[in-house]
Amino acid sequence: MEKIPLLDYTLVLGEFEKKGTTVVFKGMPSSTPSETKETPAMGIILYPILFKDGRIKATVKFDETSLNSACGIIFDYFPFDNTRGSPYLQYAGITNSDGYIYVNTYQANESKNFSYRKQNLIEPQKEYELVVDIRGYFMRLYVNDVLVGYCNVSKSIETNIGLHFLNIGSVHILNLEVDKKKPKAFVVMQFSDDYKPIYEDVIRKVCEDKGFDVIRGDESLDTGMIISDITRQIEESSVIIADITPNNPNVFYEVGYAHALRKPTILMSDKTRGTLPFDVSGFRTIFYENKIGGKNAIEKMLGDFLDNMVLGK
Repeated sequence: MEKIPLLDYTLVLGEFEKKGTTVVFKGMPSSTPSETKETPAMGIILYPILFKDGRIKATVKFDETSLNSACGIIFDYFPFDNTRGSPYLQYAGITNSDGYIYVNTYQANESKNFSYRKQNLIEPQKEYELVVDIRGYFMRLYVNDVLVGYCNVSKSIETNIGLHFLNIGSVHILNLEVDKKKPKAFVVMQFSDDYKPIYEDVIRKVCEDKGFDVIRGDESLDTGMIISDITRQIEESSVIIADITPNNPNVFYEVGYAHALRKPTILMSDKTRGTLPFDVSGFRTIFYENKIGGKNAIEKMLGDFLDNMVLGK
C-alpha cells in the first residue's frame, strides 16, 4: 500500500488542525453552547489521490464519543456535475447512530444509510482501522481486520478519496494508505477454438491497452464451485464483455446476472448470426466480421464502448 501524507488534504467541511504529521478533526468548537453539544459536527476532507478499484485503509481514534459519532472512508465524490446535478458522495465506516457499520450515499441533502447489524459501539481512546475494498461495483468493509459488511455500490470512474466524520469531540487521523488496482474486465463466451482469436487478438488486447486486467470465464476456475466463482468474478468486475454469437446457455445466464447487478455490459456478435434473442435485442451490440479485414473495426468499436461506458471519457 502507498502511504498518503496526512497533511496534504483539502478541507471541504468542518474544523481540522494539523498536529505534527497527523491531522485532527476538532468536532464541536469549544465556543459551542453546552445545550447543543449533543448535536455532532460534521467534517469532510479530501486527498489528491484518484481511486477506482483497490483498497483504502485509514486508522482513527476518537477522544470522546456520543450516540451520533461516526467515521467513514469516502471512496466516491463529485462536488457537482450535470449528470447528478448536485454534490454527491459515498462513504463506508462505523457509527454509533444506526449500528456498527454503514454504507452511506449522500446527494442533495438526502442520505441513504444502509446498516448491517448492531454490535459494539465506538469506544473513546480506541484505535479503529477501517478498510474499504472495492472490486468493480463490489465493496467490502473491514474493521480491525474483521470483515463486517459488503454490498454492491455505484462507482464508475476515478474520483478523489477522503474521510467523513460526525462527532462532538476530536477524532485523530493516524494513518491513511491506498492500494490501487487496475479495473477488471470479465469476458464470457464459448470456450472453443473458433472464438480463441477474437478473445486473444482483439478483446484482451483492447482491454489491456485501456488499462484493464482481463480474465475469461475458463481462466478463473478454482477448486470451489464453478458457478460461485463465476458470479464472484462478475461482481468484482468493472465491465462484462460477452460474445453471444452462439446460443450458449452459460453465456446468457452470466449476461443476465451482470444485468441484474446493473454492470456495464458490452455484447458482441458475429454478423453471420442474424437476429438476436428478444431479451437482448434492445441492448447495444458490437456486430463484427470475424476476419482479418474486420479486426480494426472491432478494436475501435470496443475501445469506444469502454471509453464511454466504463472509463467516462
